[in-house]
Amino acid sequence: MSAAAKELHVDHATVSRRIAALEISPGLRLTERLPRRTALTEQGKVIASVADEMNRISDRVYIQAKSLSAAPAAAVRISASPAVAALLIAPAVADFTQSHPNIPLSLSGVSHHVQLNKGEADIAVRLTRPDDPDLLVRRIGTMRFGLYASPS
Repeated sequence: MSAAAKELHVDHATVSRRIAALEISPGLRLTERLPRRTALTEQGKVIASVADEMNRISDRVYIQAKSLSAAPAAAVRISASPAVAALLIAPAVADFTQSHPNIPLSLSGVSHHVQLNKGEADIAVRLTRPDDPDLLVRRIGTMRFGLYASPS
């Protein structure tokens, strides 16, 4: 309870009242108050899982709404592998800059995957599908590869 109160910037009693109110409506017992800690019941774990998914959806709605706003507020940082950055993205940067002069654009060709959740880039073009459920992911194309070598 204390950790939740600290994260929410409220006091312990407020967290306790909010949980009690949440338990009353559906008639569920979500927590078990023990002498030194408060644990989630099995029902509480199910509700917490749903609430966590709601939080992720809320974050995605916020990100999508922000991306649709008419006035850009910040620079856009794109990260891609060196080959993709140089051969596919860089040739389009000049046209983008002319079409959208108010959006500063930076392109980084790096071999490692940047961490979007830590603000290392705004857009990451990757050769593999990310498994982070908090990311907005869209397939933008298919790359075909060929392997070549001498017979020896």
